[in-house]
This record gives sequence, structure tokens and C-alpha cells, in this order.
Amino acid sequence: MEAHQKLEQNIDLSCCSRIQLDISNADRYPGTVSLELIVINHDFGHSEFSLGKAMVMSIPDITQDPVKPVSETLDFAVPSDFSGRTINEFKVIYQRVRGRTDKSVKVAIECFVLVPRGM
Repeated sequence: MEAHQKLEQNIDLSCCSRIQLDISNADRYPGTVSLELIVINHDFGHSEFSLGKAMVMSIPDITQDPVKPVSETLDFAVPSDFSGRTINEFKVIYQRVRGRTDKSVKVAIECFVLVPRGM
């Protein structure tokens, strides 16, 4: 499963040390979901670059029905050699561990936070 967020204007990633992904986790199967963040620029062809994968580690209270979601922040480092590289879309790929592919993921993306260098 994928989620796409197109940006209203290009963003120069050289100003950022990392991108944080704030999520809401109501998944019943802890430790089985990771998210991969890919940055895209559509202006010059279609260039994509993966900022890596992060495992969803939070554990919601699954004794409640419906499950009460918990908040979590995932960090993705922006390489220092991204000078002058601009993007205009985020793509998030939801990945499940083997044996979990028949179950839906209940992780919502709340927002993207661009963290300036030096912070």
C-alpha cells in the first residue's frame, strides 16, 4: 500500500536534516509494519530517492474496541549531499512482515515535519 502527498511548491531539501512523519497507530499487530519514505521530483523527469525505512514501534491498547490509536513520530535522515535537490511529492510505502500480508494496516499519516539543519 502507498500514500502520496503532492506539494504545492518545490522544497529544497538541503535545508533539512531530517523529515519526521507523525503517525497515528491503531494496528493490532505490533512490530509488523514499517514505513518507507520516498521523496520525488516530477519537474525533471521522474526522480525518486528513498530516505529509508522506519519500523512502527508504538503499541496501541488493543483491549479496547475499537482500538484506541497512539501517536508516534518516525525520523528519516536527509543526506547532507542533497544540496540543491528539490522535491514536490512524498511517497510513503507501507510494508508488512511476511505472514502479515493478508491483514490491513491501521496506521494513519497525520503530518510531515521538515526539521532544519542544526536542530
